[in-house]
Amino acid sequence: MNPNHSNEVKKQIESILSGKEYQTYNKQHENFLLQWLEKIVTWLVDFLRNLLPGTGVSENTFRWISYALILLFFIVLFILLVVFIRRFLRKKEVKTTPFGTHKEFSMCAKEHVKTAEKYAGNGDYRQGIRYLFLALLLYLNEKEWLKARPWKTNGEYYDELMEVSPPFAERFHVLSGIFDESFYGGRPTNRENYNHFYQQVKEWMGGEQP
Repeated sequence: MNPNHSNEVKKQIESILSGKEYQTYNKQHENFLLQWLEKIVTWLVDFLRNLLPGTGVSENTFRWISYALILLFFIVLFILLVVFIRRFLRKKEVKTTPFGTHKEFSMCAKEHVKTAEKYAGNGDYRQGIRYLFLALLLYLNEKEWLKARPWKTNGEYYDELMEVSPPFAERFHVLSGIFDESFYGGRPTNRENYNHFYQQVKEWMGGEQP
């Protein structure tokens, strides 16, 4: 880029920012925010004065309390926004591809655990984890915490569990992530990985309640 042209652009921007029209707009914007804040503070002061009549508290104290309440409101709003974004991102991370056949979903959870042990015994830990995950889905279905269906995705199961128990939904998110990495992501799976997943599923199928 031509240095002279860059300097001209820079001067034009500086001219706009220092111009009367921009300064007027900026001041109007600041005044609007201050007026908006002052209206809220005035309303809160009147509300507190009516809520606590005859306390002898000065108006200045009520104003500081009002400022503190406004600050607290924005802090809570920010926390809720962060929680919402984190949940949204976690749901987006959950695998969206359904798997399994109607025959597999007609079997019971214990049958799939036995099948998983057979595959693991032959060194096929990837299929072992797959059948353990199927066993978990069918166990949760038996407990009526979700409805396991061949066409459903892990994201849909996550939503169903959120209505029953958010901690269970987060736990499912972790296990479904391990399953996804192993079965869909091509992550190398060994006996140690399988045993860890097996332990997690067996603990959950041990009779925990939400």
